[in-house]
Parts: sequence; structure tokens; C-alpha cells
Amino acid sequence: MSSVAYCYIWAQDAAEVFLPFAERWAQGYLAHPAGCEHQLYVVVCGPEKKMPPCLSQLKPKVIHYNPCPGWDLGGSQFAASHVTEDFMVCGTSRHFAWKPGYLAKMRDAFDRYGDNLYADGVSLEACPLGGPTTEFPNAHTRGAFYGLTPKRFRQYPFLINTREKGFLAECGERSLARWFWHIGLRVIQVTWDGCYEKQSWPNVPNTFRRGDQSALLVKDKHSELFLRQTPAIKAEWARRAWG
Repeated sequence: MSSVAYCYIWAQDAAEVFLPFAERWAQGYLAHPAGCEHQLYVVVCGPEKKMPPCLSQLKPKVIHYNPCPGWDLGGSQFAASHVTEDFMVCGTSRHFAWKPGYLAKMRDAFDRYGDNLYADGVSLEACPLGGPTTEFPNAHTRGAFYGLTPKRFRQYPFLINTREKGFLAECGERSLARWFWHIGLRVIQVTWDGCYEKQSWPNVPNTFRRGDQSALLVKDKHSELFLRQTPAIKAEWARRAWG
């Protein structure tokens, strides 16, 4: 089986805001085992290598990302130059585990399908920054939880060094998904129940902004916000996500 790196972003440069999210992530990590052997990395974004106790107790390998202009995706792109494992799974500062075995699902998909882009949260919504093209159908592969090989991430031809470019790496002309398709590789949605390519995404139940979100391997602010909305707002958000 492939070796796995799991990269968590610690926003040291905004610690007063992100400490509750780091604590929640660490609680989920301990309460819901990842399900496979892995090397945990914490990407420290900011001027210090300091980590809060909730993260340091996990004894991760530390990657120091400073300056950190690309937010979570920029930190993960930077980490790809330091990770030595076969496959890296990256998560934003606000994602968290809610069920055991989430990392194993990603690893098993990689072992089965190989060098491709993997994500649990996907949609077909238009990207306001990049927009769809006629070359490839539009897709939004969310940066909350995704996986690829470090080597492939190092080859991604766009530097993610602003927040806007982080959005474009998720959706639009410069997105990771479009680039993977352009070089002849695949983009695979990984859920608790199976793996799906783009033509099947509209039929996957309980995924991003659809149903009770129970297909998502991890949760984050967007899945939580969706579940708190009224039925009318949920319907509108789902329409925007899935057309």
C-alpha cells in the first residue's frame, strides 16, 4: 500500500481566529482514527514555528511556510516540496473529521486508481473569478479535503501566492481539476460509498450542498453552514452548486 502524508494548515499568523478550529480538528483527529498509517504534517503559516498544545501533542512533522500569501492551498502547494510520501492528502484549517476511516478512503482510492486528483467535496458551480470555458466542463473541487501525489503538485504550473489564486486553484481556468484533465489524468470524487468521475457527480446523494452532507469524508464551515439553513436557502444554494 502507498505511503500517505496528511497535511493540516495551522494559521499561526491569525492564531486568535484559528485556534478554535485547530482545537476542533485535533479533537476530531483523536476521536475518529484516520484508518490507515500516515505521516502527519502541520504547515505553520506565519512568522513563528510555534504551535498550540492541541497540535504539538500530536508530534507532527512541521513545515514552516512564511511568508504565507496563498492561504491554505498555498501552504499545501509549498508542503509538496517537502513531503516524501507517495500520496498527500491536504485539508484546510477549518476541516475536521466526523467519522473514522476518512483518510483510508482516500488512500484506498489512490491505490486503486493511481496518479489522479481526489476530492470529497465537488460541485459544478460556476467560478466567479475564473468562469467556465468551452475546453472543459466547469467543476469546483473544493480545497477543504483533497489528495494528489507531491510530485504532481510540484508540476502544477501556477503558483498559489494570493487568496484569489487559491480560489482559482479550486475552480476556473487555472484549477487543479482543469489541469489534471488537460494532462490526461482524472478527477475522482471520493465518498463513504464509492468513487465517482465528473459525469456521475450530479447523481451522488448527500454530497456538497445536497442532502444531509453525509457523503462527505470530512466536514468544514461550508457543510455546517448548509445544514443550518432553511429549506428555501438550502434549495437555492443547491441550485447554485448544481445548476
